[in-house]
Amino acid sequence: MKNTIQTLIILLLSANLFAQNKTADNLNRLGITHFDSLNYVAAINCFTKAISLDSANHEYYSNRAMAYFSMKQYPQALTDIDKALNMKRDFPGAYYLRGNIKNKSGDPEGAHKDFTKEIIFNPGCFKCYYNIGNIYMEKKDYTLALEMFAKCSAIEPTFSEAYNNSGIVHYKMKNKIKACEDWKKAFELGNKEAGKDLARFCNQ
Repeated sequence: MKNTIQTLIILLLSANLFAQNKTADNLNRLGITHFDSLNYVAAINCFTKAISLDSANHEYYSNRAMAYFSMKQYPQALTDIDKALNMKRDFPGAYYLRGNIKNKSGDPEGAHKDFTKEIIFNPGCFKCYYNIGNIYMEKKDYTLALEMFAKCSAIEPTFSEAYNNSGIVHYKMKNKIKACEDWKKAFELGNKEAGKDLARFCNQ
């Protein structure tokens, strides 16, 4: 009899946990829907409720971090993405997000480290190379900046921003011919800023 009662208690607890996890998952999905609709406050509320039901799910923290980041609430975003990464160190996309958060928070060195880590788990992260290139460009390390922009373009040839910034770096290095070539590529891909530089500096 005692064993039967214990078994029933275990089954009831398991059923309750399953129900909680299912509800948490539904709230997370609803949060994603709100996020996609740019309703970040509603998304955060859903992710917070999901976390209250299942605090061991790293994705919920990551999703809420993205919502906080979209609202430019960087300290909250950093706290959440740190929690997500503490739960799962090899979480693709998380280092990229944390790199962006750190970059916006005035920590380019920390951002650089996170973008580099993201590339380990996701070698196709062309925006990681692009962002690292921008960090080098801000430091006036133009050779490494060009290297990063080139790697970005090799992975995603249609990403116009890499060609545009490569053009800016070439121009700063007084290589007008290369600058105009890159701006032309960017403009052909629809980059309006590159078009302005083409007209201003290249007479095109």
